[in-house]
Amino acid sequence: MEGEDLEKLPWDPSQGASPRGPWPGGPRFFRYALFVREPADGFLALDGFRKGFVCVNGFNLGRYWEIGPQRSLYIPAPLLRQGRNEVLVFDIDHAGPPANSAESAATSSAPAPRVVSEAIWNSGALPRGAKEAVADAVSGLGAALRSFSGSGD
Repeated sequence: MEGEDLEKLPWDPSQGASPRGPWPGGPRFFRYALFVREPADGFLALDGFRKGFVCVNGFNLGRYWEIGPQRSLYIPAPLLRQGRNEVLVFDIDHAGPPANSAESAATSSAPAPRVVSEAIWNSGALPRGAKEAVADAVSGLGAALRSFSGSGD
């Protein structure tokens, strides 16, 4: 982005819609609270979002795009803590509701991610080797997080 592009963005909160109010579309950050009783592995389903990235408690989970192939992002248990967790979604490519639809920009609300127990793929099936790759990545991530926090072996 160029400097003049940044100047066009609505930096004043009074210029934009409330996070709980109407969502006219366009690039926007969304912040959600995820309350967890017991941290466990899960997947974040991003129905209603088009293209962007997601962070949980300051850790970048990854990018998503509505065309897939994956329709959810994996959340390893070590990233979650008991109680309140912050989920930050940056959606860059959502156009909002169509101008001629019954649901106008004034009445539409922002989409909300949801936590699910299984990965969601466009094809409905996991690619070959995906479970093994995820298990290896989780093992490595868990070890890295433990050593980083000083609670390693």
